[in-house]
Amino acid sequence: MNYPNQAHYEQVLTNFCLFYLNNQFIGDNVIPVFPVNKPSDLFYVFDPVDFFKITDDSIAPNALPNEAAWKVFKEYYSVKDRGLSDWLPAETLAAADAPLKPLTDTVEFLMMLSLLKNEKRAAELAFTAANYPAGYKMKLSGDRQWGKSGSTAYLDVKRAIKRCFIRANTLVYGSDTWMYFASDRSVVKAIKGDIMGGSVTEQEVAAYFKVDEVLIGESKFDAVKKGENIYDASYVWGPHFAALHVNKKPGVKSIGWAVKFRQTAPETTTDFDKKRGKKGSYFIKVTHDGDERIIAPSCGTFIEDAVEAAPFQMEDWEGGKATVKKGKEEK
Repeated sequence: MNYPNQAHYEQVLTNFCLFYLNNQFIGDNVIPVFPVNKPSDLFYVFDPVDFFKITDDSIAPNALPNEAAWKVFKEYYSVKDRGLSDWLPAETLAAADAPLKPLTDTVEFLMMLSLLKNEKRAAELAFTAANYPAGYKMKLSGDRQWGKSGSTAYLDVKRAIKRCFIRANTLVYGSDTWMYFASDRSVVKAIKGDIMGGSVTEQEVAAYFKVDEVLIGESKFDAVKKGENIYDASYVWGPHFAALHVNKKPGVKSIGWAVKFRQTAPETTTDFDKKRGKKGSYFIKVTHDGDERIIAPSCGTFIEDAVEAAPFQMEDWEGGKATVKKGKEEK
């Protein structure tokens, strides 16, 4: 026996496999969940104008005090049912080699896709200029974009925080936005007093601007059309920035930029259908519901195109895109 491969038949490793895991999702930190009992209902909104008027409270002798009235109006929510599913033949479970666990792996897969879609909805809500009132948004271009020679990133963020009707307590950065902001000269100088380089951390930014949380959208999605044998890792959160007043515990007489109304928590259902195939199949379903609503638009400010939409010189990458070839499906 002269060749080593004649003495060994290739087998699947039981203690190693490749698994893609998306980075930490921030969607529920941007839009907190508020449990509800019914799929749709109304809720009261106090008119903010009534509570911020400078009202004459002087009283002349024997006169009645000036009257001051407040009012409410009603808003509507309606949760939408959402879910994903897959079928697993019983033969697949019986034949699976370690470390594969088809049922568990399928649940994790469906949950990951569900969370990714949830993240996309949150990003589209927070990073769309049309969702902010006039005077609560701006768009940067040219040298004014962060990281460039005319950048005033430090002042931009400081003003955005103060501009919120209720002072912002949460800063939201796209991944590319944070990369340039953290090393922007105006930011490093203001926070560290250093103009020679370096960068700042999320903790330093939160402490300096006196906010509760700095969130960075690192999750990715496949932007390539179906059928193409590549994976284009695009960021869910674009090259933008938002300063928001987020209420982590929404309730009576609370205020926050947005809320997700949810009737039922995410749940997984597994069922067996013996009519399918030779030995039957398992049906796996992951479901949830929700209605993401901006309830106080002026409690947020938005900076569109805070950095260039294409921060890297993509011509340095093969084929013009940073891509990952998709593996062949095991039949």
